Amino acid sequence: MRGSGVLGKAALAVGALVVVAGLARGADEAAGPFAHTVHERVMILLFDAACIAPGSRHEDRARRQETVARQRELDAWFSDHGRRVSLADCTTPEDQENYHALRRTLAGARLLQLPVRERLAALDRMETYLRGFDNGFTDALAALGVNLADTGDPLTAHLLARLRIPPAFEARFFGRDESSRIGSMYFPPANLILLNLDVLCEAPEDFLDSIKHELWHHLLPIPPGRGFAGNLWWEGFNEAISETWADALRECTGSRAEWSRKVEYPVDTALAGLFLAADRVGALRYVAGIDGAEAFAARLRGGGVLGERLATILQTPASLDPSTQIRIEQLLHNWRWKADDGGRIRVTRLVADGRVSPAAVEDAFVQRRRFLMDFIQALSVVGLQDIEADRATRAAALAAAETLPRHLRKNVRTVFEYCRQPYYQMSNR
Repeated sequence: MRGSGVLGKAALAVGALVVVAGLARGADEAAGPFAHTVHERVMILLFDAACIAPGSRHEDRARRQETVARQRELDAWFSDHGRRVSLADCTTPEDQENYHALRRTLAGARLLQLPVRERLAALDRMETYLRGFDNGFTDALAALGVNLADTGDPLTAHLLARLRIPPAFEARFFGRDESSRIGSMYFPPANLILLNLDVLCEAPEDFLDSIKHELWHHLLPIPPGRGFAGNLWWEGFNEAISETWADALRECTGSRAEWSRKVEYPVDTALAGLFLAADRVGALRYVAGIDGAEAFAARLRGGGVLGERLATILQTPASLDPSTQIRIEQLLHNWRWKADDGGRIRVTRLVADGRVSPAAVEDAFVQRRRFLMDFIQALSVVGLQDIEADRATRAAALAAAETLPRHLRKNVRTVFEYCRQPYYQMSNR
């Protein structure tokens, strides 16, 4: 994918600066240039979308008027097509041109509706947040047990390789439905993070929080060959890791900026947070694909009653007994997933021979993602219920959670309470 001409040239210029900086000069130098590049690329994009020159901070009024007129034209065209349109619906050259322009051009529509002073204030606020990336990115990694100087460690080598490939950023129109609450989205094949500028206008703290989450999807992408089925709690692990790192970043920089402490995927993150609390380095090695589930489980089993229980939960997808399947199906039924006859929906579409089918999961990730994510949440609830059912294990879990950032500790306690009577579904956002 390509950005606008201005953004594309600016991104190339920033990329050239990164090369000149010489990331290979030393392990400790990798995170700094990565953080600075993220900072620069996001701000270049935001100034461009706001029709404001970064140096002079003057508005390009003619360009803004032209862009707003085109946005209104595209918005009207989109409404004429019922606010949902595919390329197959576009039979004329004009419709095809509008379709291809829609997602990029409407991306900054709400931002350009703001007076120039408010746009500058929004950009300045984001600049303050992103400056923290420059000042504390490397030190914050230590909170995860990562030492970039240890170049012989496989985890360090993995992170250094990812830090040398800063992601690109592009603005996108995410729609006006549920998806509009998503602040950003990572597109792995292109190392690209798509930004929803509507969220920047409405909830800047959530916008930044989403960028941090997606940055860790970039740093710890799904390992090649493993697929999403290789770690069903991928989103929960990523949220727990990114929030732990972000909390340390706030401490390192002494930032007083009101960064969001909202927890996405709260149920999955509560469970993943316990894995992280039990063995931070082991959790990162697992998410990075350095260790598989069996190797991570072996590490956990030396960690007392909590480690034993977590090891069992980690291997549950590979050994899903009938009673666990029924518990999952009942939860899904409570959450309004029903068979055609109104009874429990069977999870046989995802489970074969007592184990979660990787092929079925990969298919569901594309075709039935909502059902898949609800299935994973139900699996998390069952695991947390099993932890809470034993007094000693629950006490060990709460003690381990004390090592997590305060908002993640609170989330663990909240989710434990929820899991006692999970008759409604917790929202993932």
